[in-house]
Amino acid sequence: MARKFLTAIDLSKNELQNGVVQNLASAPSSPSKGQLYFNSTAGDNTLYWWDGTAWVPAKASSSVPLSGSVSDLVPGNANNPGAGTTASKGDHVHGLPAFAAVSPSTSFGQAASNGVAGTFIRSDHVHGTPTHDAAAHSTIPLNALAVATGNYNMGGFTLTGLPGSPSGLNDATSKQYVDSIAQGLAWKDSVRAATTTNITLSGTQTIDGVAVVVGDRVLVKNQTTTANNGVYVVASGAWTRSTDMDTGTEFPASTVYVEEGTTLADTAWVCTTNNPVTVGTTAITFAQSAGAGTYSAGAGLVQNGNAFDVGAGTGITVAADSIALDTTYTDGRYVNTTGADSMSGKLTANGGIDSNSLSTFSGGLRQAVDPNPAIPTDVLNVKYLSDYSYVRKYAAALTGTVSPETVTHNLNTRDVDVRVVDSSYTMVDVDWDATTVNTVTLRFNPVLGAGYRVMVMG
Repeated sequence: MARKFLTAIDLSKNELQNGVVQNLASAPSSPSKGQLYFNSTAGDNTLYWWDGTAWVPAKASSSVPLSGSVSDLVPGNANNPGAGTTASKGDHVHGLPAFAAVSPSTSFGQAASNGVAGTFIRSDHVHGTPTHDAAAHSTIPLNALAVATGNYNMGGFTLTGLPGSPSGLNDATSKQYVDSIAQGLAWKDSVRAATTTNITLSGTQTIDGVAVVVGDRVLVKNQTTTANNGVYVVASGAWTRSTDMDTGTEFPASTVYVEEGTTLADTAWVCTTNNPVTVGTTAITFAQSAGAGTYSAGAGLVQNGNAFDVGAGTGITVAADSIALDTTYTDGRYVNTTGADSMSGKLTANGGIDSNSLSTFSGGLRQAVDPNPAIPTDVLNVKYLSDYSYVRKYAAALTGTVSPETVTHNLNTRDVDVRVVDSSYTMVDVDWDATTVNTVTLRFNPVLGAGYRVMVMG
């Protein structure tokens, strides 16, 4: 049995999928404007809609004549929907003018031009080129230019971005490298990460929180066999020492900067092993170089220069080599019970601990539990039905003669559900809202008439 909807259905712009329009052998009587039906009579099989005056078929009733000519396209013509009453054949083709050759642009400074020719594309069009000035060469790297044949004057400006470690006798270098040499350090290229524990010197892995990949430089300084410490290059197989620290003379005073890491990022490390060094035999050690790392005092610590001191607080004593509780602190938070294994009387803390409710066990305290506790009187109270939630129902006949119709249910809530049924108790859909805590308003089209009932639950 079809379900009746006595109110509009709003699909909120969603698709109505797999729907079928009502099939009839003839048009329905008393149609409403916009109503649809499908005439299923043999020889018709057409969808119709009511335009307010007549039923209009959804397919053409006669054929459209075909045109016997197609015009060529002309460059520059504006769009024109046309005024003809004929149709073109599906395989028709609009001709295009032949393409013209384009002359190459060979000089700088030539302005762009759209051209004036009528061919497609215009044969006299010109592509503009950059003006021949400094800006036109701003992206050309110096190494693409010819070797200088004379001195190069910087005009008093600074040459920046030089490598941190020169390799050739005549290479320029940075001030940082010169300063490090003056301090007795031999700076090497930076490493991506540094170890904090013994590792396997092969394959990609995570070091100090950094997932190193093939080609990364790593400072290895925590090997169980210290002769294996040094700077390595990550490989998919066995790692090899970097070429700037693979001979004995390259180890003493060698210094590297660590770029990344959970604990060692932005620190510098110096090799403290002295000459002579035999690679793979001599123990290699590294120490964090002074001033190269950043330190900060954590919770409970105080930094004094290069020393970290424990911050003494209330109830704590700090000596040269020890930290202890201050047993002389007597404000009630600490008690010296040396030599005592029990307490008498009342031990209170903010009035909340009482010896009547505490006992000792294994040198500690525990709360005494009453084996026969009294049952609070409020637990024995019987709960009334009004203290619980339950669903109530109101049902009545509708007049059905006027829309909207107000129904008074007196359930004292707007959290309700409303159902409407016809005389055979088949549910129909109407529009409704909970107007007040005791009424709902029903809306329907067309009017229901007699024989309908409403049920309100809440």
